[in-house]
Amino acid sequence: MPKPVPKIPSESVEQLKLVNLLRWQYPDVLFHSIPNGAKVHPATAARLKAEGMTAGVSDLFFAEPRGKYHGLYLEMKRKKGNSMSPKQHEWFAQASVRGYAVACGKGFEKALKLIEDYLAGRHDAFEATQEKYGDIWRTLAQPREVGS
Repeated sequence: MPKPVPKIPSESVEQLKLVNLLRWQYPDVLFHSIPNGAKVHPATAARLKAEGMTAGVSDLFFAEPRGKYHGLYLEMKRKKGNSMSPKQHEWFAQASVRGYAVACGKGFEKALKLIEDYLAGRHDAFEATQEKYGDIWRTLAQPREVGS
């Protein structure tokens, strides 16, 4: 009889596990979720968009300045099978050129490691990401007239 294939936890399950551990292990760290992917009634979605909900914004934000960074935007993904959308890449580019660290945690363990590294000031992994998204931003950004 073949061995059962282990089920890959959903992004939501991974994020729940992460948030529960962070609240217990890091009670003084200021962070919050950004529930852009929530399934809501179309009227509620329209209202939220009118109130400022923006496609591509990361799942979690850590309002904890460290080193040269103003804070950390973290996008959660499953360990396997998910990738970032073009809007999420664009958000990373816009946030990174404004001085925020950005990271994608594929699974609970990777996300936790990224957060712990960020909070401890170990920013080597973020430097390459900042360069990558700075380059993406330069290709996205086009000079505009003031007020346009």
